[in-house]
Amino acid sequence: MKLPILLSVLLLSASPAVAQDIVVLECDLTAYSTVIDAQTSDVVDSWKDEETKVFKIDLKNKTIDGWRDTPDPVEIRDGEVIYKAVNDDGTFNTTMKFNPPGELLGALDLAMVVDGTKYNVIMRVTGSCKRANQ
Repeated sequence: MKLPILLSVLLLSASPAVAQDIVVLECDLTAYSTVIDAQTSDVVDSWKDEETKVFKIDLKNKTIDGWRDTPDPVEIRDGEVIYKAVNDDGTFNTTMKFNPPGELLGALDLAMVVDGTKYNVIMRVTGSCKRANQ
């Protein structure tokens, strides 16, 4: 009869260690976007978006899921996720505190061409994150 109790204790004590490899955060985000005509430097449009997003941080594999369809590699340092994406059109950088959960800051800078006109798009993202109910 002591063996099942011992196995239960071992199972319960091991579960949090496994669960700590994954951190799920719910973040309330505000994005400020501006579109600028690259030739004239005129502001063509600007707007503010607000949304709540859920991110899954895999500490073991150093990935984050929630920005795109597939997990992205990240750097994890001092309780913070550092995400950098660079492609031909621009860059996206984000830092997100997860231990303890807190501030999210992001910046997107990209160039795009629409009907032969080149535009620069600038987006700044701020947010506050908390552990999601799992």
